[in-house]
Amino acid sequence: MSPTYSHSRLSTFENCPRQYRYRYIDKLPRPGPGIEAHVGICVHKALEFYFGELRAGRPAPSRADLLAVYERTWSATSVAELRIVRNGFDSDDYYLLGRHCLEIYQAGAAESEIGEVLGIEKKIDIRLDESGRYRLIGYIDRFMRGSDGVYEIHDYKTSGSLPRPRDIDKDRQLALYELGVRGELPATAQVRHVWHYLTFGRRFQRVLSRAQLQGFARATMSVIRRVEKETEYAARTQILCHWCDFNAHCPEGRVYLENQPQPGLPVAAR
Repeated sequence: MSPTYSHSRLSTFENCPRQYRYRYIDKLPRPGPGIEAHVGICVHKALEFYFGELRAGRPAPSRADLLAVYERTWSATSVAELRIVRNGFDSDDYYLLGRHCLEIYQAGAAESEIGEVLGIEKKIDIRLDESGRYRLIGYIDRFMRGSDGVYEIHDYKTSGSLPRPRDIDKDRQLALYELGVRGELPATAQVRHVWHYLTFGRRFQRVLSRAQLQGFARATMSVIRRVEKETEYAARTQILCHWCDFNAHCPEGRVYLENQPQPGLPVAAR
């Protein structure tokens, strides 16, 4: 039986087949998360709390309440044990980065996030074909119905750079999520994708046609077929090697890193 895939699993294969083998086939042990992942987890937990309160019909939490959740989540992990890859950044900088994301988001949330919250961290089953041969799972950060009646799939990003227009156009993740929720919605429902680049206080959105959605489905099935035919699992060395969980196991990755400087500060920190 074919495994159940996810967007992140397929992205791992596309970025580096060797890393895919180490993680999903050999199932090598992984170290703890890097500090960027920890920031993302803490910010997501705080926003999960914020919109959970709204979904329950309670008043919007204050900035102090939001930051208190962030602080508790941050402190629950020993940050001294988290990997920091970038030169010139320490754990305090990352802590402040997460606070910054929440502060600027909360300042504009009441104005820009009007509607009914339908789901938070909503798990979805995605079928790419009628037979169910090609399946994925996913988790939507926030699923809403906007004040205009359009359903919205929201995704939070804490990255240090903004997407280019073609990055939004080509984004597969939220297209897959729409395929997953379409079965729950009226046939005539409209769906828009909303990305929150929290570091910059920027929001991007997109609406896809049915034909475009099917194009994403076909392209994703093609990736799955490539995964299932793969036998070589060649390493693909690139800047992402600095963050790879399996550096110690990868000869090509070690050689690459020996000849590459550590990454500097992200764009948002300069």
